[in-house]
Amino acid sequence: MWKKRLHKGFIYLLVLVITVITFGPFLFTLSTSFKPPADAFEWPPRLIPRRVTLENYQAVFRITPYFSRWVINSIIIAGCVVVGRLFACSLAGYAFARLDFPGKELLFVIMLGSMMIPGQVLMVPHYLINLYGNKSVRVSQRLSGQGLSPMLVLEVH
Repeated sequence: MWKKRLHKGFIYLLVLVITVITFGPFLFTLSTSFKPPADAFEWPPRLIPRRVTLENYQAVFRITPYFSRWVINSIIIAGCVVVGRLFACSLAGYAFARLDFPGKELLFVIMLGSMMIPGQVLMVPHYLINLYGNKSVRVSQRLSGQGLSPMLVLEVH
């Protein structure tokens, strides 16, 4: 019984350490954004700022007047991509899991094989498609592109 508790405690400790390592840089960046510019480079670095200020955010909006538009555009694009991928992957996952059609196994093997291609290999083709493709090609690439395969596997299994 105590071995099981010790094992469970070790797993929780491991998850906590991984969480701190993963979110540490994000938290440090967020806290640095609330520091005055002079305190951003102090050594040793502090996670909690001595004086909290919104000076950096005011400077961003003052220097780049289109910053709020860029944020809104990013939210709109990310939201459309998430909704579109969820819709497309749900339909495809349902088809793979529940429907029988000719070539189902071959198509599933091709999909799994495409998941094994590293993302770095696809960077140049995606860049060229974004550079020279029209809007409909770019939208369809984002809706059914690289994010499709991992989500399909989650739907199928």
